[in-house]
Amino acid sequence: MKYRPLGKTGITVSEIGFGTWPMGGGWGARDDKQAVAALERAFDLGVTFFDTAKVYGHGHSERLLGQTFKGRRDQVIFASKIPPKSMRWPVLPHDPLHDTFPASWVVQCTDETLRNLKTDYLDLQQLHAWTPTYTDLDEWYDALTTLKDQGKIRAFGVSANDWDPHGAVSLVEAEKTQSVQVVFNIFEQRPTEQLFPAAEEYGVGILARVPFEEGLLTGRLKPGHVFHHDDWRSEWLTSSRLEEAATRVEALKGFLGATCPDLATLALKFCLSHRPVSCVLVGMRTVEHVESNVAASDGELLSDDVLVALRDHAFVHGWVYPWSKDDLVTVSSFSDRISADLAKARLAAAGIDAVVRPVDGSLGELFPLNLASFTGVELQVARADAEQAVAVLAEPPLDEAEAPDDSVR
Repeated sequence: MKYRPLGKTGITVSEIGFGTWPMGGGWGARDDKQAVAALERAFDLGVTFFDTAKVYGHGHSERLLGQTFKGRRDQVIFASKIPPKSMRWPVLPHDPLHDTFPASWVVQCTDETLRNLKTDYLDLQQLHAWTPTYTDLDEWYDALTTLKDQGKIRAFGVSANDWDPHGAVSLVEAEKTQSVQVVFNIFEQRPTEQLFPAAEEYGVGILARVPFEEGLLTGRLKPGHVFHHDDWRSEWLTSSRLEEAATRVEALKGFLGATCPDLATLALKFCLSHRPVSCVLVGMRTVEHVESNVAASDGELLSDDVLVALRDHAFVHGWVYPWSKDDLVTVSSFSDRISADLAKARLAAAGIDAVVRPVDGSLGELFPLNLASFTGVELQVARADAEQAVAVLAEPPLDEAEAPDDSVR
């Protein structure tokens, strides 16, 4: 394992970081024993940076980290994230700060995270969404600065909105953040245009997330792939999208060779071959995943010629995540999941894609193992389909016979 400085924080991190969202649920069946084994193996292989968030399983990922590394706190780097108080993603320019990151919320979430991790300090605390309109506001910044002065956090940063490569640039230039977590991979290369140069100039650490484009860049998600019913990607990676991505992924095989024996290694080395990147965050759940991903940190980076050639493989697809409030509107609410699935089936028959999610919109509850146990879910559709969807749902009562055999999201 190789190591890099996290900007000017004075913190040194492993090149491969352990992303813990899958441990909290939403990526298929959750297995705590398997997750702990993966954490232990990662630690043995030199991984020191572990990225979590308060909403990952409502603190479950944080608690697993705290339990696993009890007694070894000084040997690991813990980073977490504060969700918007509204529990809505992304944070948009018109969202008032008191609804998202008021000082009291920043402090409350940090204290809860410290309890979950069984520690008295956090190495890196991050806002779990960002909009440039907050750059000139002081409340969130003063709250994090106070936490740092109190010794509760060593550094702080932001996690940029999904598919928003330029949103944190003004924040970096204002010198009000020490790190930026951003979607960066072979398909999504736009952070190199503005964010990376700014980060280098101001000494801000870059945490590259989604290096595999949610699994696509590993080459394992082929057309016809069937996702586990509790895997959120079952909605996002539709059949047509898998087909569209397949030819692009296949074209990347021409870059494989001795230093990049597989597509996953190519994807990770692509990120590591950009100097501003301090760490690449990879969601891992098994020992096999850990061993394969850690092997990419061997000091052999891609050549400039290869990086230039890979620019032609950028793919800005515009696929909005299921939880994005910006492009989705609620057309109906239900007290139980079964009714929502019946309504979703009715819309599907009319050619309208819909998403079922908890009423509070929290990422932590978005993909629980048993969403039917939650009271209050809502049905959301693309804004352009909203009027038609309302008309379809206004038709005679739904019959259970309309529901598909596997009516899960």
